[in-house]
Amino acid sequence: MRAFFCIELDDPIKDGLNGLIQALKRERALQAARVSWVKRENLHVTVKFLGEIAEEQLEELKLVAQAAWAGMGGKPFSLGLDRLGAFPSPARPRVIWAGSSAPPQEIIKLYEQLERELEPLGFPPEGKPYTPHVTLGRVKGGAGAGGLAGVRLPPFHFIAEARGLTLMESQLDPAGAIYRPLFRLGPGPGGAL
Repeated sequence: MRAFFCIELDDPIKDGLNGLIQALKRERALQAARVSWVKRENLHVTVKFLGEIAEEQLEELKLVAQAAWAGMGGKPFSLGLDRLGAFPSPARPRVIWAGSSAPPQEIIKLYEQLERELEPLGFPPEGKPYTPHVTLGRVKGGAGAGGLAGVRLPPFHFIAEARGLTLMESQLDPAGAIYRPLFRLGPGPGGAL
C-alpha cells in the first residue's frame, strides 16, 4: 500500500484552500494547462512520502512516528499558509501548492526526526530541503511558458493547527486519489481522535 505522513487540516482551512483552488481554476495563466486539482477532502500538509509499505510495517512506523512527534516537542503548533509555490519551480510547475513564508521550527524538526528514524527501516532521506506544503494541483501538461508568473491572486493567510501526525494510505483511482488514515497520533482534524 502507498502511504505518507501528513498533518490533517480542519474543515475551515480546507474550505479556504478549496476557495483558493477555485480561484486558480479561473486564472488565465493556468487555463492552458491540464491541471488535476486536489479534492477538498484530500487537502493536507505533506510531511513525508513513504511510497509502498507492507502491512507488517505499521506497528514499527507507529513507533517511529511517536518518537518523531516527541522529538519535536510533542505539542500542537500552528503553521501559516500564506504563499503559492510550485515544484520543481514556479516557472515550470508540475505540482502547485500553498505553503508558508516562515515555517515553524516544529514542523522542520518533525520532518528531520522522521528522516532519521525512517532511514534504518529502508526509507532513504529526501536529500533536499523540506518545504512544508499543501498540494493544490498537479500539472499534467500544457502549462504556459510563464508558469505561475501570470497568476494574480489576492493575498491569503490561513493558520493550520497541527495537533498530531497521521499515516495516510493513498489508493489511486481513476476518479482521483482516495485517502484513508492508517493511524493517527494525537487528535485528528477538529480535535477528534
